Amino acid sequence: DPNRLLIIDQLRDGEQCAAALLEVLQIGQPTLSHHMKILVEAGVVRAWKEGKWMHYALDGEGVTQVHLLL
Repeated sequence: DPNRLLIIDQLRDGEQCAAALLEVLQIGQPTLSHHMKILVEAGVVRAWKEGKWMHYALDGEGVTQVHLLL
């Protein structure tokens, strides 16, 4: 999905909160949540909550596994 590829590209520079991703991607919060759920379940992204915002970062092990599969 193009949005998931954009999310991965944004996270290459490091951890980001949902608000920052929403600004860059110009998608709604429910759409972001859907994409992040898929990426987290796939093991490509780690997620945790700080205050009211979710934070996301690439999971090195998951990215390596995807890279090996591709």
